[in-house]
Amino acid sequence: MFKFRKSNRPSKQLLWIIVCKYLLKQKYISCIDIASANFILYKYISSDIYYALDIDINSINFIKKNYPEVTTYHSSIEDFKTSLKWNLVLCLQTIGINYHYNNNNTPMNINKLINITEQDGTLIFNIGPESIKFKNTIEKKLKDKFLNLKMIEYGTLSSNNYTIISIILGLTMYYFPFLRNLTKTYCLFICKNKK
Repeated sequence: MFKFRKSNRPSKQLLWIIVCKYLLKQKYISCIDIASANFILYKYISSDIYYALDIDINSINFIKKNYPEVTTYHSSIEDFKTSLKWNLVLCLQTIGINYHYNNNNTPMNINKLINITEQDGTLIFNIGPESIKFKNTIEKKLKDKFLNLKMIEYGTLSSNNYTIISIILGLTMYYFPFLRNLTKTYCLFICKNKK
């Protein structure tokens, strides 16, 4: 059994199984975790240098206190300005999902995520119900910017359950992909080898 983050929502559990399984196989030079919140993905990522960005000052303070080796930015995606680029750019459970997020800015923010991904780097993010209308536009843009693109649509069983039931349902959808597509309200993008 591989390691993964736990969730009470089966569709979210599926997301964590896919992402954590992928991340545990990789090694990065630099990583930025955008909308990093409680920083729970940190232990799944092997990166020489780690950065975290979040709009919530409590999340930033938590990271500063518990992970002093991590460089932090207190900012929204929209307001974040930098000339730096990262080997891995990660933005999960934010675009079209988080209540702080302005869904009208989705195309602009996807461009920003692409721009801060270094050449030959990896970008991993998902979009939710409020931004799913941009899926085709996003797909077209990503195909132009990355050599390898994997899209995983999901959304089945998005209501809360007990964690153990959620894990079982998440694993079932992982091993039987047709089950995850009964409701396509979310999409995970794994973009590798930026041009």
